[in-house]
Amino acid sequence: MRVTGAARHWRIALPGLQQALAATRDRRRPLPALDWVLARALRSPSVRPWREWLLEGAALGEDVLARFPQGPCVRAAWTGEAPAGCWACAGPVHLFTALDHLRLLAPAPLPLEEDESAVLVHEINERLAGLGFRLHAVTGRGWLCECAPELECSAPDPELAAGGDLREWLPDGRDARRVQAWVNAAQMVLHDHPLNDARASRGHPPVNSVWLWGFGVAGRPAGRATSTLVSDDDWLTGLWQLHGGRVSTPDVHACDGVVEDSSVARVAIAGVRSAQADAGWLEMLEGSLFAPLREGLARGRVEAASVHIGSEMLHLDRRTRWRFWRRSPRLPQEPA
Repeated sequence: MRVTGAARHWRIALPGLQQALAATRDRRRPLPALDWVLARALRSPSVRPWREWLLEGAALGEDVLARFPQGPCVRAAWTGEAPAGCWACAGPVHLFTALDHLRLLAPAPLPLEEDESAVLVHEINERLAGLGFRLHAVTGRGWLCECAPELECSAPDPELAAGGDLREWLPDGRDARRVQAWVNAAQMVLHDHPLNDARASRGHPPVNSVWLWGFGVAGRPAGRATSTLVSDDDWLTGLWQLHGGRVSTPDVHACDGVVEDSSVARVAIAGVRSAQADAGWLEMLEGSLFAPLREGLARGRVEAASVHIGSEMLHLDRRTRWRFWRRSPRLPQEPA
């Protein structure tokens, strides 16, 4: 989706940009608009998580991410329905043994075929009925977990925990033991499951656990989203929709949407999850985002833009075009 329009200030979150640039450092095609932004932007350390930063000033109330947790927001994004009750994100994962601890294999969650997903969800639900957790497979999207009312637990996104010592990523909160007990029971269901034998024969890692995260109940909106959000992030998408806003989803190959006339344009493109797609993702951003941004700054249609790329912030304004002596882009470094 090509981002255009008359918004005077742009807030752009690209948390995958550093990874994509690092992965394609020696082999990517020239991207003149992106290189122009990297060369001329003023930089500062980022001090806030990117979702929190993106929603700043949106008049949705204080602590909106805490009041609208990931689980129920993702359900709203995937199903278009208001999420009643407590929900969590869920995903099939593979745990493997290191020297003296368990680690989570990337990618997490594991990609499954629809028939594989249906079999595992049905069997886990049937064997663990009555424990207060029920998995739901959303076709083409992934898993969600309907939880007991008033469950209190926090757990990290599996993408953050992948490759790490699981002892450092255990669930926390009043009901953490209850959650862990259900996960342990699900592991027993998955142990030596015939479907895993079939996966192993195809060279795929077995599904030997379920990861739950993003627990919570959607709160009551304290404001209304008044503009279109451009995003591929399911948490932000559901949150924005629950506040009455419209969301335009960028396509990784051809961005073709519009940011309408509003004071602030908000764009959050989390990016791809495979190294093979990094170059294509950067090319999409070149045509759909960075080229219009460069033109908007040059023609005065955009007064200022801030880009959150993880560990760094990029700052641009109409004076950016006069920094012509800064021709070589300094590539952002991935956070340690």
